[in-house]
Amino acid sequence: MKNLTQYITYPLEIRKIIYTTNTIENRNRGIRKYNKAKVQYVDENAEQKAVYLAILNIEQEWNMPIQNWGMIIHLKIADKYIAPDSKRTGILLIYN
Repeated sequence: MKNLTQYITYPLEIRKIIYTTNTIENRNRGIRKYNKAKVQYVDENAEQKAVYLAILNIEQEWNMPIQNWGMIIHLKIADKYIAPDSKRTGILLIYN
């Protein structure tokens, strides 16, 4: 219940991304797909190379941009970079 409550606190744009993208599962499925024919590798280095090449192939196929990415970045990190006394005028003030 706590996770659901936390999920609901995010803005709609971020909730859509959390809900609709299963990037890790998709990548793992792609790695299995590209490497399922290979039962045994010569050594660990060969296995790492095969996974690396599978990831490259997956990334070439994935060309969909994340919708509203600029708005999401602003919603998620703007509070960290807006000066506390700026009264949120819409100007992003970056400070260290």
